[in-house]
Amino acid sequence: MRGVVRFYNAGAKNRDHGRLNALPQTWNFDATLPSNRNHERTILRITQGLGVVSPLKFSPKAGTRAENRPWDGGPSRFLRHSSRIVAPGGERTRTQRDAPGRRWRLSGPLNGIKVVDASAIVSGPLATMMLADQGADVIKLEPIEVGDTLRLSPFSRGGLTSFYANCNRNKRAIAVDLTQEEGLEIARRLIAEADVFVQNWRPGAADRLGLGEEALRAINPNLIYCSISGYGPDGPYSQRRVYDPIIQGLSGHVAVQLNPEVPIPDLVRNIVADKSSAYTAAQAITAALFARERGAGGQHIDIPMIDASLAFFWPDGMLAHTFAGEDKPSGLTLYQIYRLSKTSDGHLIYFAATDSEMHGLFRALGHPEWIEDPRFGAAASRSDIENATALGEKIETAMLAETTEVLLARMLEEDVPVGPVLDLDQLFTDPQLGHNNSILEFEHPTAGRYHQARPAARFSETAQNPKRRMPPLHGEHTEEVLGELGYRQSDLDRLKANSTILIPD
Repeated sequence: MRGVVRFYNAGAKNRDHGRLNALPQTWNFDATLPSNRNHERTILRITQGLGVVSPLKFSPKAGTRAENRPWDGGPSRFLRHSSRIVAPGGERTRTQRDAPGRRWRLSGPLNGIKVVDASAIVSGPLATMMLADQGADVIKLEPIEVGDTLRLSPFSRGGLTSFYANCNRNKRAIAVDLTQEEGLEIARRLIAEADVFVQNWRPGAADRLGLGEEALRAINPNLIYCSISGYGPDGPYSQRRVYDPIIQGLSGHVAVQLNPEVPIPDLVRNIVADKSSAYTAAQAITAALFARERGAGGQHIDIPMIDASLAFFWPDGMLAHTFAGEDKPSGLTLYQIYRLSKTSDGHLIYFAATDSEMHGLFRALGHPEWIEDPRFGAAASRSDIENATALGEKIETAMLAETTEVLLARMLEEDVPVGPVLDLDQLFTDPQLGHNNSILEFEHPTAGRYHQARPAARFSETAQNPKRRMPPLHGEHTEEVLGELGYRQSDLDRLKANSTILIPD
């Protein structure tokens, strides 16, 4: 078969789902390419948006090739290439594993996706940093005065704070005054070319600013618009100011965060509500992008922090409150049994969930006879509150008689799940963390040497690169990004003079 397959024709029927980015010049097929338009649309959904060429079902006859050429018109704002079937001959570019050991790699699975991030603090910025680590081009939109509030946090050096750096690597940062009409126009032009827009303003603020979902949908129908708020778009709490610890108190975390020896509730001493919201947002955005590739078009994602935090807490935190009715089953919850175990010179953490693990613990403590004790030998007997209490007292006495080092060695020998309590400095020397290369070292041009955790997900074909870009300084990329939008130097000089944008000296 000979002819032209134009991606934008099929894309127009599916609302131009995304962009083609950095496609190879040629790729090979080895079967027959059906010519019906439905198959053409399937090619589009596989290849566009994420910049991925994956010709799994569509192949011209052996010896022919499919070749990209610059886009030559059509209704799409986003698509940049078309493809045509040509005669045999010419150079090949491998795009899949078509020879042993040869693999096509992208700079992250989200390569080719553009994200405009107008969020601040943690819930939005951490989410978009995850997308950036996975290859997305994330442009952080900040006010011109001080930028993201995290730029004012402690532990600052060379124009960068550790809190800001830990939520904003791999991004480009521009500083724009959105209260000025020309500043808003910059934002609109950015978003018109974007795949994703993220904001975590209070409900209604985006609409008042002119960057609400409806207004942006008019200029970019296929936009994934993500709103993160404390309580949701409406309801009795929706207009309240909120930060992580308030959400912790409203979602169960504080209620169970107590030591039975000092029965006073306390906060989880890290921002679990913010971070669970960020992870929820990142997952939802990638799911929406995937749905768009399948023809769903753009959509609005609304993420209330209170809901994300409650959903994160629920699987184990609400064990005693999952079943409804008067005949609720009883038992011990995890928050009742989670605790450190004292030794003669410190603490250990062990968790024995099965009979074999408990029996190993008994042997490690020097009391194998407990295995034959009808109160302790089987899980059913240990679930009795009275038996569990008696066993707990015996284990506590036995552990206080030995050092941490001795007990750790014995429990590991018996295959008991156990570990020490590391202080924060010890994380840098732990053998397993070192083996995993879990803590990375960076060199920032102004802030100097610093450390961050490696992204946990390891992709075999589209590896993440946390060192692609350093965390940006305030307004570091304003000139670069506006230049890409078509602003001339005279425009930039005028906008800077009017305090519409910040371009650092």
